[in-house]
Amino acid sequence: MTLSRLRIAVAHRASIVGMVVALAAAAACGGTTEVGTPAKDTKPATVAALSTDTLRGAVGSAASLPLTVTVKNAAGEPLDTILVTFAVATGNGSVANATARTNASGQASTVWTLGGVVGLQTVTATVGALTPITFRAVATVGPASAVTKVQGDVQTAAVNANVPIVPQVKVTDRFGNAIAATPVSFVVGSGGGSVINSVVNTDANGVASAGNWRLGATPGANTLVATASSISTTFTATSTFGAPATITLTPNTIGEFVIGQTQQLTPRVVDAAGNVIPTATVSYATSNAAVAQVNASGLVTASGAGTATITATAGTASATVAFTVTGHPGGTQPTMQIQLGAVLPSEIAFNRDQMFIPINGQQKILVYDQQTLAQVSTITVTSPLPKLLAPTKAAGPLLAVNPGTTTRVWVIDPLVSGVVDSIDIAEVVTNSAMTSTGSRALFTLSNGDLVVYDPQTRARVGTVTLGGGITSTRLAPGDTLFYALTNVGVIFEVDVRTLAKRQIIATVNATDFAIGRDGYFYLLDGPGGVVRIFNLATQTVIRSVGFSANSATIALSPDGQQIWVTQSNPGGVTMVSGSVANGFLFTGSYSTGVTNPTRVVFSPSGHIAAIGNFGGFVDIVR
Repeated sequence: MTLSRLRIAVAHRASIVGMVVALAAAAACGGTTEVGTPAKDTKPATVAALSTDTLRGAVGSAASLPLTVTVKNAAGEPLDTILVTFAVATGNGSVANATARTNASGQASTVWTLGGVVGLQTVTATVGALTPITFRAVATVGPASAVTKVQGDVQTAAVNANVPIVPQVKVTDRFGNAIAATPVSFVVGSGGGSVINSVVNTDANGVASAGNWRLGATPGANTLVATASSISTTFTATSTFGAPATITLTPNTIGEFVIGQTQQLTPRVVDAAGNVIPTATVSYATSNAAVAQVNASGLVTASGAGTATITATAGTASATVAFTVTGHPGGTQPTMQIQLGAVLPSEIAFNRDQMFIPINGQQKILVYDQQTLAQVSTITVTSPLPKLLAPTKAAGPLLAVNPGTTTRVWVIDPLVSGVVDSIDIAEVVTNSAMTSTGSRALFTLSNGDLVVYDPQTRARVGTVTLGGGITSTRLAPGDTLFYALTNVGVIFEVDVRTLAKRQIIATVNATDFAIGRDGYFYLLDGPGGVVRIFNLATQTVIRSVGFSANSATIALSPDGQQIWVTQSNPGGVTMVSGSVANGFLFTGSYSTGVTNPTRVVFSPSGHIAAIGNFGGFVDIVR
């Protein structure tokens, strides 16, 4: 072998050895054992989202799918171990892993927890300098977490009334996002009452209104509970007393007062729900301060004879109570004269509110208001009526008596100013009387009998035989005892309730009499011109009062402090004032001239004295 051939062989062998070494080295580095195969490109060329759908989820919860990207090289081959960065772009959410490396499939993932903002939220995934991938999610409101009061808490209203501001609540999730279209129930918790909207859905702003909340009927605390998704809040309100609806007074009826007497009125003010209002403001007024005065606390003081109405007012509610103050006229001279023409007046009568003057010859009755003394009406009958009876504590009925062989008694209703019925008594009526309430009418007859009628039913109650010669009759205060004076000076007593009779005074020289509230009899000896005050219990005369010798009739003022006596020839009236204990002194008198007065009749309170006169007129002394 030549040297040149040897060199060629050695060089060839070295080349083969070098190739073997190179192949071995390539195999050790993961390369191919194939000759000429290039190494894999590990440079990221693309990054893509596994899904491009817009994600969904409630605020604060995980998005509907994990965030996954795939990283590949330029040849489209997945690359592993590539670093991927996930970052919240909008929505204030969070990702479980801010960085992650791709796996053998070239994928990297993280979990996205949505933020508290409703609406679109985004997260970016970044690989090196490649354009980031943006994931999008729409966040919806979360479950109800709070029910808060918008308006209508801590209010005040009257019982059974609506609160002025309608209660409202707002329903939100834990991030404060309003929850629409969720039902809210409104239930009265305490205090009674009611609410219009018991269940209502929230509006687009998460707000629900209860409608009118009507408080209960009892003053005090009221609550209204609003509930959504088992979460509740409570409204409070205080119900106060309603406006005064009614007021009552205690006492609500008043007996007869005397001048100077006092009475405390106690009001009871109630609202429409029946609650007593303890702090109600009550004001008082009197219709006649000359009769009864009232102070701011409801204390009434009787100041003069007459009638007055006390009115108590609380808000629009009011109550009244009538007062009658018994006394006597303040004057001694006529302040008014009612002319009747040349007609003899019959016996004048008073009921609770009016004065009646019967005119016998004209067959009519003139009706006057007791307070103003203005004529208010005329009542016409069809026969003469020399006697008239009226209840002093009631409005009616009136009884107009026309004595005759058969006496006709007209039953008159003053409220309609007309005759409503009649009673016939088969005998001549000589005297008559009526109880103050109008429950009984008593007639003495010419045959000596006393007959008792019920004016309401027109029925005869009973008959008592007294004997003849009855000249004058009286009912004692209290309406239970009736007295009849005979022409021989004997006085009979009849119990109106049982009709039991007894003789109480005998052989007393009297032509007329009156009965005091103290039980004393005032016996007028007309010819002798003296009034003897007789003590029934001891059957003795305890005091005498002198008058003129031509005295005709006697009247005692309702308070018992004045004695009025009529005189004839010449006519006139004399008054004395005082008491049984201290005696009576001359007060005054007036003359009617040549005419003769018939009888003095006092109004129920005594503030008016009406005196008929044969001259055809009636004198009024006040």
